[in-house]
Amino acid sequence: LQDLRDEPSDTLNRELVTTRKTTVNRRAFSPDRPTMTVQANAVQSWEIGSGGEVHPFHLHVYHFQTVGCSGYEDGEWYDVIDDDGCRVLFDLRSDYSSVFSGRTIMHCR
Repeated sequence: LQDLRDEPSDTLNRELVTTRKTTVNRRAFSPDRPTMTVQANAVQSWEIGSGGEVHPFHLHVYHFQTVGCSGYEDGEWYDVIDDDGCRVLFDLRSDYSSVFSGRTIMHCR
């Protein structure tokens, strides 16, 4: 896994992901409706927040690198965090990682 923290900001696909007790981005889970569709072939930069309700955030398929997450080492790789208000990075560039082209699941506990 390569360090993504110095990627140029104009090459990042930025998303805001807000988790609540039963929703992600104010939408309940439905296997027929994606929560979001992200740009392929770009480094993902997601702001993770829960509006004060800390819930573990988990992303299937991809590990993510943390930036500014309380209790987590900056630049380290995880697949679950429980923080409110930090950034995660992961790579969807096919030249640098194995990109899964189908649906993946993100959720809180």
